[in-house]
Amino acid sequence: MIIVLKPEATDREIDHILDRLRELGLKSHISKGQERTIIGVIGDDRILQNQPLTAFPGVESVTPILAPWKLVSREFKKDNTIIDVDGVKVGGRKVVIMAGPCAVEKLELTVGIAHEVKAGGGSILRGGAYKPRTSPYSFQGVGREGLDYLLEAKKRTGLPVVSEILDPRDIELFLEKADIIQIGARNMQNFELLKEVGAYDKPVLLKRGLSATLKEFLLSAEYIMSRGNRNVMLCERGIRTFETQYRNTLDLAAVPTLKELSHLPVIVDPSHATGKWNLVAPMSKAAVAAGADGLLIEVHSNPEFALCDGEESIKPTKFKELMHDLKKIAKQAAIVGVGLIGGSLGMVLKRQGLADSVVGIGRRVENLRTAVKLGAIDRYVSDAKEGVRGADLVVLATPVDTYERHLKDWASCLEPGAIVSDVGSVKGALVGQAEGLIPERAHFVGAHPIAGREKTGVAAGSATMFRGACCILTPTQKTNHRALQAIRELWETAGSTVLSMDPFLHDKVLGAVSHLPHVVAFSLMNALIEIRERTVPGLDLLAYAGSGLRDTTRIAASSPEMWRDICLWNRENLITMITVYEGHLATLKQLIQAGDGPGIERELERAKQVREQLN
Repeated sequence: MIIVLKPEATDREIDHILDRLRELGLKSHISKGQERTIIGVIGDDRILQNQPLTAFPGVESVTPILAPWKLVSREFKKDNTIIDVDGVKVGGRKVVIMAGPCAVEKLELTVGIAHEVKAGGGSILRGGAYKPRTSPYSFQGVGREGLDYLLEAKKRTGLPVVSEILDPRDIELFLEKADIIQIGARNMQNFELLKEVGAYDKPVLLKRGLSATLKEFLLSAEYIMSRGNRNVMLCERGIRTFETQYRNTLDLAAVPTLKELSHLPVIVDPSHATGKWNLVAPMSKAAVAAGADGLLIEVHSNPEFALCDGEESIKPTKFKELMHDLKKIAKQAAIVGVGLIGGSLGMVLKRQGLADSVVGIGRRVENLRTAVKLGAIDRYVSDAKEGVRGADLVVLATPVDTYERHLKDWASCLEPGAIVSDVGSVKGALVGQAEGLIPERAHFVGAHPIAGREKTGVAAGSATMFRGACCILTPTQKTNHRALQAIRELWETAGSTVLSMDPFLHDKVLGAVSHLPHVVAFSLMNALIEIRERTVPGLDLLAYAGSGLRDTTRIAASSPEMWRDICLWNRENLITMITVYEGHLATLKQLIQAGDGPGIERELERAKQVREQLN
């Protein structure tokens, strides 16, 4: 806190202020200028919120430094809070969709909507058993019975339930039957209710009041957290303005602002915000673009006969369409190099509905035609500038040594906000190079899916190639968070386990577990050629190959061009790995020469134990 003193403030008045600060356990620093004296308060100045400092003689103004909310603030917790709702992670990497009827009506109707929500991709079932209504003559909900309907729907679908509480006396009922307790907009400042739900660790969805400022909203969340409950979600549901074309004005600027001020998950309710079903989809997409962690959407199988807010409820078919659109990573994706990995990724983008259109970029026309027939791309071009123009996702699936040439050729054509990623096995200096070549309006995210097959080319590709595989993302301090999130979702949708790693650490790790094994496999096959020429010329040794040779050298069928570049770009790490390997091979050679059976067995046993850790 900064306390600015009046020009005529006396030393006695200043000492009086300093004494009061010391009594409150705060330190102070005095800065005397030519016109003003300033007291800087050191410590948690929220202690002074209820102190009438401006009433002290000599004080001109007081400026707080820390936010009036403590537990809710980013100063208190830097990392995003992730809330586990019966297995559903709210605030994590994925946007969580909570959907269902505004008001619970009948059992079978509730269960039917729950099945539709789950089939459409929703993760949590919403439904109001108790409804606060402006008019006493409006439908008030079915009460306790409605919570039973929701609980039954959860049993049949597995979807966790969120429902609104109105009375602190119902807390035990909600603790038993709901997975998330919702505090509605009209109760945002019902402080006794806030304190009641704060006494338990049950997740709470707190809605912003109709005319509440963000400060008031966050302080309401502080009420809950100050009682011990840290599982709080903030829900923006629109505020009252002078506009009459829709129910409320959805304040989407609140989403990034809340995420900057607080570590709590931010949910958006586009249904109550707009009051019109046809506005729900576009505002849902806008909310996700603004950074929302989840959406609260009203879904009803027959809105015309809904007992509450039918005009803002979307039908299950529209819900499924919206969910499909929300899953999209890009409207148009471009893949530079449609081979085994690039082609397989194209199949994922198309079959999972992650992109409206996928264009392949390359010069091998027959290969690109095959890619179209296999459903890996929709069309192809040879001019890379034409291919990336208009694309919001571009994937480099070419040998890593070509990155610089490609990016210099078409990076200037990238659209604002476009994401460029890759599938290369080397990152290190390449990531920095790519970040330097891409204009500021676009974003680069390094990615390495650890997957492949013996055969190369798009004909060997598959949309299932990445299932169960590991994909390593290599973000840096320059990496855009939203771009990173999009690439993570892409590979998770492809079925991969996604990890993040520093680019240079990636090269050391992959040099050991991937690059060295490939080099060994290549060398072993070349050794067999020489062995055949030296010992059994004319005999086809490979005709006698068993599973041992086949398993050991399967990866030797990989692209020589690609692995040439990997060897060169990761040469320092790879030379270190090869030197270590040569040492172990030399040790085994010496033991065999010496006829040291126990020594040989000891070396083999150690290798066996390490290999068994992979199972």
